[in-house]
Amino acid sequence: MKKITLFSLLLLLTSYSFAQCPNFVSATAFNITFDDGDNNGIPDSFNDCSAMFPQNITVDGKNFGRGGCGPSQLSYSNQSGSAIDPTNFTVDFGGSIGVCAYVNGQTLSTTNFDLNQVEIFPNPISNEADLIVKFPKQDNYSVTILNVLGKTVYSQQHLNVLDININTNTLAVGLYILKISTDTSVLNKKIVVQ
Repeated sequence: MKKITLFSLLLLLTSYSFAQCPNFVSATAFNITFDDGDNNGIPDSFNDCSAMFPQNITVDGKNFGRGGCGPSQLSYSNQSGSAIDPTNFTVDFGGSIGVCAYVNGQTLSTTNFDLNQVEIFPNPISNEADLIVKFPKQDNYSVTILNVLGKTVYSQQHLNVLDININTNTLAVGLYILKISTDTSVLNKKIVVQ
């Protein structure tokens, strides 16, 4: 059972890619419409849409179902019967998009790290070496390492930094998730300790 769970986690992580939050177009208490006005990823056909966007999303804890997905537009309808505030809401798309915030008609992505901009090395790493993380810009970063059971084994706030070194000598051999976040971004990356 452990091998199947670990394999499933590895498969999920290696296939996980980050996409942008879709642009907000309009919302009512019961419907939300998104657009790709800046060509940010909404596909031009329903088949592509089905692959990229989930059938159901969570908006401020309420269930919304996909109502339509056509050229340049994506819509969801509230299925819970309970209204949302159309000027300020958070959408959990799950998967590669993650959580997106929409405030006063503006799209605020919480998953806008480009995987190619954050350098993490060496990976795999010996538990006798430091893991080095280089960030694309100087900022405040929250860094957490989770084991495969989801238990936090390292957590640290790093203020106004461009890079950090993480001592891994207390980590057992195995697979871990490195979670890096700022006020507006989240990145999850697998690391292997040998």
